[in-house]
Amino acid sequence: MQNLATLRPAYIKDLPILVSLLQDAKEQMRSENVTQWDDHYPNIAILNKDIENHSLYLLGPDNIAAISITQKGKDWHLHRLMVHSSVKGQGIAKRILLNIIQNGYHNSVDNIWISTNHSNLPMIHILNSLGFCFSHKTKLFGREKYGYFFIYTYNLKRKMLR
Repeated sequence: MQNLATLRPAYIKDLPILVSLLQDAKEQMRSENVTQWDDHYPNIAILNKDIENHSLYLLGPDNIAAISITQKGKDWHLHRLMVHSSVKGQGIAKRILLNIIQNGYHNSVDNIWISTNHSNLPMIHILNSLGFCFSHKTKLFGREKYGYFFIYTYNLKRKMLR
């Protein structure tokens, strides 16, 4: 994955920033009754693994957001998008996703996949507004008590033909 514009790779030295961002994101979800994350997921071990796998990215010089991007074949999978509450409502999440879509075209990606909990209405709205298509719903092993997770895809090949 190259040319992610304002996104930069996260490093171990960024862990304190990432932990703070994660705690802030969890608090936002709790206050909005979003049941996607809990006290145990995601956690520091997952952030460390993302860093070790070179899949975690931070946004901007102020590190106001982060996202994990993994690649499987010609598809990108997005995980754990976090935007700090101090910039909530400023379209940061949408801009990050648009940036990833644009870079997907430049990197010959076929599909971009993302999942979100049924209770995460702000994310569902953003995904729909950007043209992501609902693929299916599933219950995640070990997290069944949180209900369904919706899987969305953005097919870059199909969008290029329009």
